[in-house]
Amino acid sequence: MFSAVAKQFAGEPYVLGYDLFNEPWPGTTWADCLNDPGGCPTLDANELAPVYAKAASAIRAAGDNHLVFASRSSSSTSAYRRRTISGAGR
Repeated sequence: MFSAVAKQFAGEPYVLGYDLFNEPWPGTTWADCLNDPGGCPTLDANELAPVYAKAASAIRAAGDNHLVFASRSSSSTSAYRRRTISGAGR
């Protein structure tokens, strides 16, 4: 899918980049991820990262050099925010 989109928009000056997966949710493991101070690093590394790498490769293979945005799982971001707001992440 991203290959076709990238071919269409490659070189388009008004496209900043591609958001591959907006706020990915960990599904049934959400409670474990939310309660873990580190969020969902296993989900991020083992499931999201390979998908992101494949999509980014397809975009680059299409000749597109726009930015590629890859979000961590939503619960990982929430855990980070909680630590930062409470001061533990500093």
